[in-house]
Amino acid sequence: MVMQHCPRISSTAFQEYTGRQVRIMGRVTASVSENEMTVESCDGGIVRCCNMPLQEKGTFMEVYGTVVGPGTLQVSSIYELSKNQDMDLWKNCINIQANPKFRDWI
Repeated sequence: MVMQHCPRISSTAFQEYTGRQVRIMGRVTASVSENEMTVESCDGGIVRCCNMPLQEKGTFMEVYGTVVGPGTLQVSSIYELSKNQDMDLWKNCINIQANPKFRDWI
């Protein structure tokens, strides 16, 4: 997957991206099974991540994959981030990036 062609979204935008590849920023909250985790998106929503290798709870990461349903992402790859991430800052950046008023600037 090529990151540049893949929008970074928050959990509130999932319904608009069904069937499309996206990126989400978040923190691992729980392991559901051997290959399924839940991630708290930077906007506070919970995303079920299928086909995701086990990660330590609390790990911050960017997750790439395809939206397959409400709040569900089929994971293609992950990128672990440093431990001290400001999720509110990420949320604000994503909101600005999604705002058509600022598209020419970004």
